[in-house]
Amino acid sequence: MDNITNDDLVWLMQLLQSEPLSEIEVGIGEDRLVLRSAAAPAAPALVRAPAPTDGLAASPAAPAPPAVPEGVEVLRSPMAGIFYRRPSPDKPPFVEPGDEIQVSDTVGLIEAMKLFSEVTSHLHGRIVQFVPEDGQHVEADAPLVLIEPFRFKD
Repeated sequence: MDNITNDDLVWLMQLLQSEPLSEIEVGIGEDRLVLRSAAAPAAPALVRAPAPTDGLAASPAAPAPPAVPEGVEVLRSPMAGIFYRRPSPDKPPFVEPGDEIQVSDTVGLIEAMKLFSEVTSHLHGRIVQFVPEDGQHVEADAPLVLIEPFRFKD
């Protein structure tokens, strides 16, 4: 089988809709096909890109973590999964860069195995930057949020 037929696409889309999947990826020859569910937080997409030349499926390289300015702390991912900045696709983000946060404030969610876990702040401060994009896969202990902690005088 060298090409994906319309029947193949219909079958894959039906599979995506009938199963609790957010994405299906298929490699055929030199092509790679990615189908994303409309229910997934990212917009549905059909992507064709050259397959890796060594024949092994490789995920895109994660961007290098930003340099952490002096006086800024890193909130790290408690687990591997998909990082979301909002409670659902139609809701606003929990917080934005520049917002003040308190200890235990929710700054995002991590989805792992169809379970969502809140990511909460471990300090009181101001959001400087989010490292991953909304809907991006993150590894355990990966930097998620740069926070400028508020310093209190004694």
